[in-house]
Amino acid sequence: MAKFAKFFLAFMIVALACTPMFGHPAEKVDLKWDEATSELHVSIVHPVKNTANHYISKIVVSVDGKVAEERALKSQSDSKTEQAVFEIKGLKKGARIEVEVTCNVFGKLKENMVI
Repeated sequence: MAKFAKFFLAFMIVALACTPMFGHPAEKVDLKWDEATSELHVSIVHPVKNTANHYISKIVVSVDGKVAEERALKSQSDSKTEQAVFEIKGLKKGARIEVEVTCNVFGKLKENMVI
């Protein structure tokens, strides 16, 4: 029984160590603010083979350190990027927008801008 426990433990360590190889955070997050429409356009570069199994699962938009909107996703819209638009009313010049994107398999990436 001790051999099985050692084998199982070794297998789990290898499996956990390899998880980042199968998943990866987004490569890049581009933010564009449209003042006329009060919309934040988010473009996330995250190349994947299967958009149903490996995708950006969450986008969190914060303004001046407070969460303004959080969006959960179930798949990625195409194999190279994910696009999202957020309407944020009442932003003033100097407001700091931060966007954090999360891969459903592994990793997060943050990007920010000042209006």
